[in-house]
Amino acid sequence: MNDVNSLNLDRVVFIGRTFSEYVDMFDLDVQKIKDLEILDCPAGSSSFVCESFWEQGIRFVTGCDVMYNSRDLSNLENIASNDLKHMARILSETSYYYKWEHYHNIDGLLKARRLPLQKFLTDYQAGLIEKRYVYAKLPKLSFKDKTFDLVLSGNLLFYYHDVLDYEFHLQSILEFIRVSTKEVRIFPVVTPNGKLPVFFEKLMSDLKRLTSTSLNYEIKDVKYNFRKGVNKMILLNGYN
Repeated sequence: MNDVNSLNLDRVVFIGRTFSEYVDMFDLDVQKIKDLEILDCPAGSSSFVCESFWEQGIRFVTGCDVMYNSRDLSNLENIASNDLKHMARILSETSYYYKWEHYHNIDGLLKARRLPLQKFLTDYQAGLIEKRYVYAKLPKLSFKDKTFDLVLSGNLLFYYHDVLDYEFHLQSILEFIRVSTKEVRIFPVVTPNGKLPVFFEKLMSDLKRLTSTSLNYEIKDVKYNFRKGVNKMILLNGYN
């Protein structure tokens, strides 16, 4: 049995989620975000950008990811497919840490993860040209200051606390704050054992000091709760 305190996925994977999963992860009000400029970082193979643009009428949405330096659809599909297999193998060994009411089983989860991947792939090449998809390698972003209203960052920071160090977290969130005007939302804000990382208080203190603003943060319970106890998002605002 793996230690619940360890990260099940031993590397950052190129996996995506749907628009509806984003709504649950980030506690989004769809009507309130329709006129916002939104950044999804890292976007992975999620269909949030595609669905926002083509299905939800959200015209100002951008996804960035380190994998977007490739224009080869077959290469991206192979990487995503291999990462899905890797995820399935690890989760099958630790299935007792997850709630299966929505996905039912590993096969159901794989089906749910392939859906955003296929939507992403159909939109990717046109989206590159139209700059809906932009290459970026955290903890630095190429966007100008205050380019976006809202930054969403899912399933990287905090969760990969034993893969990505404190400085990576600090510099990445400083970049999110730099390029946004209203809010930064990060899911989850807890580690795989459902607890805040040991460096959380220091991180919040350093963010306030380095931004020299009245930075506010709020930790909210959200509907998305696949990994037991990993259902908390952090909302950052008040920095402009």
